[in-house]
Amino acid sequence: MDPEVLVSAMAMVVSVLALGITSTLTRAQVRSMRKANDLPVMIELLIKEYVSDEFQARHRLVTETLPTVDASLGFEGLAEPLRTAAYRVAWYYNATGGLIALNTVDELMFVGGINFRVRHAWSAMEAHIYAERARRGAPFLDGFEHLAARCFANDPQILQQKRKFEKVPAAAPEAGFKLD
Repeated sequence: MDPEVLVSAMAMVVSVLALGITSTLTRAQVRSMRKANDLPVMIELLIKEYVSDEFQARHRLVTETLPTVDASLGFEGLAEPLRTAAYRVAWYYNATGGLIALNTVDELMFVGGINFRVRHAWSAMEAHIYAERARRGAPFLDGFEHLAARCFANDPQILQQKRKFEKVPAAAPEAGFKLD
C-alpha cells in the first residue's frame, strides 16, 4: 500500500474518532446544563408558587366549585372570585406543561411530583376549558392539557419506582429508636 494513502487513511480515522468524542462530550455537557437549569425552575414553580397558601386555596376553590358550575360559561363567564382562581391555577399548569412540551425541564420531576393534583384539576376544569376554546375559536390552555395528558399517561407508583424512592417496611421496628 502506498504510504501516502496509509497516512491519509489514518488521518481520516483520527478525524472521525475526534468528531465522535467531541459529539459525545457536547451531548454530555448539554445534559449537564439542562439539569442545572431544572433546579431553579423547580424551586420557583414547585416550592414558591405551588405550595403557597394562596395557590392551594385557589386550587381547592376551583376543584371543589367549578364542577358544579355550568361548563358552557367557559372561563370568561365565571363569577369572581372563581374566575380569577380558575385562571391562576390553569395558567400555572399551562406554564409547567409548556416547559415540559418544549423539553425545557425534566418531565419526570413535574409529572411525578404533582401528578395527582394535575389530574384532579384537569378533571374539574376540562369541560370549561373546552367551552372556552369553542367560544374563542382558538387554542386555550394547550400546555395544561399536555401536562394533564402526561400525568394521566404515567402511573404515579411507576414514576416513584423510576425515581428509586425507597419505602419504609410495613412493620418497621422502632426498637432502638430514641428521641433525645
